[in-house]
Amino acid sequence: MATSPLTISDRAVFRGSRSIDVVLDWLRHQILSGEYPPGSRLPAERELAEEMGITRHTLRSAIGRLEAEQLVDIRQGRGATVLDYRTHGSLSLVTHLVRLGQQTRELIRGFLDIRRSMGAEAIAGACERATEEELAELLRLAELQEQETMLDRFIERDIEFSRLTIRAARNIPMELIFNEVALICRHHPAIQTLRLREMDMIRPTYRVAVELIRQRDPDAARNVLRHFMGVKDAHFLEVLMKAELF
Repeated sequence: MATSPLTISDRAVFRGSRSIDVVLDWLRHQILSGEYPPGSRLPAERELAEEMGITRHTLRSAIGRLEAEQLVDIRQGRGATVLDYRTHGSLSLVTHLVRLGQQTRELIRGFLDIRRSMGAEAIAGACERATEEELAELLRLAELQEQETMLDRFIERDIEFSRLTIRAARNIPMELIFNEVALICRHHPAIQTLRLREMDMIRPTYRVAVELIRQRDPDAARNVLRHFMGVKDAHFLEVLMKAELF
C-alpha cells in the first residue's frame, strides 16, 4: 500500500476547500509525477480522507473521476490500484503533464506532431469530400483572419477553421481527437499566444489551405501542408523555449 505524500501546505489547502476538483488535481498530480507509481495502491479511503481533512464522499468522488480518466482501477476489497498512464491514459492528460514541467519540450513536440499529422490528413480528406458550401465557409473564415487585429479572436477562429476542415473530411474519430487538442490549446493560452502571435506571417495560410482543398489533389495538399507546418512548428519550438514559460 502506498503511503500518503501529503505535506502540511497540502492539508491546509484541502481543509480550506470543499472542491472535488482540488482533491482530484492533487491525486492526479501524485500519480503523474510518480509519487504513486503504477501498480501501487492509494491509501485506504478512510485513512486518506482523515489525513486530507475531507469527507469520504468528496474523496470517493475524486477517485471515481480518476477511474474515468483511466488512472486507477477500483476493485471491491482491493481499493484503487494505480494504472500506467502511458498505457491507459488519453490525450487529455497532456495538459496536466505539461503543468508538472517534466519533459516539457518533448511533450509539446509530440503534441505538435499530432496536430501536424491531423492537419495533413484533414486537408487531404477535405480535398475528397468537402462540399462547395463548406469551401465557401472556409473561405469566409480565411478572409476574416486576413483582417483580424485581435489576437484572442484570431486564436479562436484558428480553432474554428481547423474544426471545419476536419468536419469537411468526414472523419468523426478525428473530430473527437481534435476536441482534446482544442481543449489542450485552451488550457495553455500562453502557448497559443506564442504560436499565433505573428499574425501577419500566418494570415495568408488559411486562404492557401482553401485553395489546396479546391484543387482536389489529396496527395499534393497533404505534402504541402505537412512541409509548411513542419517549418512553422520548428520555429515555434525555438520561440517557446526562449520564452522560458516552463
